[in-house]
Amino acid sequence: EQGSIKITKLLDGREIILGILTKGEIFGEMAILNKTVRNATAIAFEDSVLIRYTSSTLLEDSDSEILTKMFTVISRRLW
Repeated sequence: EQGSIKITKLLDGREIILGILTKGEIFGEMAILNKTVRNATAIAFEDSVLIRYTSSTLLEDSDSEILTKMFTVISRRLW
């Protein structure tokens, strides 16, 4: 909704920045789909407002916009 989120991962004791996400971008989608723990860390890079989804809320949500966005993001990352 607002702000930016830094996505990082520890590799050999060093923090590697995987990306900086801004308004409208999503993260944590693979953990929801796979029902596993996340393999990266998300840190608010500035004051941020997030919308939290779970597998339950995604299935209950009649608005398919978030699902379309999720699959678009997954496809782009896999490509």
